[in-house]
Amino acid sequence: MIAERLRWSSRDKQLEPLPARESVAAPLRVADSWLADAGRVRGIEWHAERFLRAVVDGPGPAQSDVARFFEAAVAAVPEQGRWFPRVELVEPARGSFSLRLWLRPAPEPGSALRMWASPHPDRRLHPTRKGPDLDLLATLRAEAVAAGADEALLLDDQGRVLEGTTTSLLWWRGDVLCAPGLSPSILPGVTRRILLDEAARAGIGTVLESPAPELRQLDGLEVWAVNALHGIRPVVGWVGGAMTAGEAVKAPFWRAHLDLLSASPLY
Repeated sequence: MIAERLRWSSRDKQLEPLPARESVAAPLRVADSWLADAGRVRGIEWHAERFLRAVVDGPGPAQSDVARFFEAAVAAVPEQGRWFPRVELVEPARGSFSLRLWLRPAPEPGSALRMWASPHPDRRLHPTRKGPDLDLLATLRAEAVAAGADEALLLDDQGRVLEGTTTSLLWWRGDVLCAPGLSPSILPGVTRRILLDEAARAGIGTVLESPAPELRQLDGLEVWAVNALHGIRPVVGWVGGAMTAGEAVKAPFWRAHLDLLSASPLY
């Protein structure tokens, strides 16, 4: 499987190869990604909604053009193999916008991770929009890896838990599934949304809370870092602190349940 970059032709209403003259490093204004495994995806309608909302909230293409682009992007993903496509709104020149699809093979899924809490308050400029802060988040994740972890946890200026650089955070207090409340500082994660909805549908209690001022309120709990690519990854270690990771008792069932929710896109 070979990665490919395509762009949307507003004139022809179709995807076409990205011309060599157009830089792949153009400023990224909005992005969204999902996992396509043998033609099956989870929550594609929520990815579409999040991308469309983020694009039309600022200057750029018309809403109808964005919707047609997203539909074409979903249809362009092969039905064989594992793919992690990324749709993008870029600004190649000031005031000039382009919709693009980065069709890329998906890396192997992870089963667990070690978490490192960033010592700096969250410095993102656009927390609720995926794309503009990806370089900053990549730098933070590199710091986490250098510290011996796999993911960096973002905290606000009061020490409250927000999310990871590429993940939403969920945790269990007994039989209650918890998460930070959505706010202007948190990306509306699609996998997070699916899991909270499924838990509520199953009659399981869900609570939105903000552990503060100490991260230690998660000490000993089963904590999950979730996203579209990896699904559920239990936190099996906290790097740089005296916290203990709780045993991942509930994760196997919910990972299997999450896999059952994958379906062919309705496009």
